[in-house]
Amino acid sequence: HELPWICSSSDDQTIRLWNWQNRSIVAVLTGHTHYVMSVQFHKEDNLILSSSLDYKIFVWDYSELKEKHQKFAGDARSKKIEMFTGVEVEVKNI
Repeated sequence: HELPWICSSSDDQTIRLWNWQNRSIVAVLTGHTHYVMSVQFHKEDNLILSSSLDYKIFVWDYSELKEKHQKFAGDARSKKIEMFTGVEVEVKNI
């Protein structure tokens, strides 16, 4: 993907999207009910795959978040995490 984002999994049951350029959190994805063991961006689509000790694999669609990021990319507000509040990252499949 072309965005300056990386993702991390955690034992707090979340996935976090980070902007590695300005060291800020873009989004926190919740839905798993146990430790999230792995997370990966899809190579072609706007999807993130995560697996957890809750025996579930989630496929997250971050298209809406990406559109909002690109819309405000030239704006000074794009460096603030407040820009992303209320933006849903949709679970496509469980």
